[in-house]
Amino acid sequence: MTSLEEKVDSLIEDVREVKTALKGYNGQIGLCKQVENNARAINKIWITLAVIIASCGGGTYGLIQLFGG
Repeated sequence: MTSLEEKVDSLIEDVREVKTALKGYNGQIGLCKQVENNARAINKIWITLAVIIASCGGGTYGLIQLFGG
């Protein structure tokens, strides 16, 4: 059976690994930064789609009416 100290040491090591994955290591970006970057990219895609749809004007409205019923 493991002692309390061994369990605490194991828990501390697990927390370090999770922290390293979230923050990054050796110049690599972590998961938190990747999520921020992906969110920015998705927002740019939505803005681009909105501009394209707006530039199509009535054509888009006609397609929505045709396929929407």
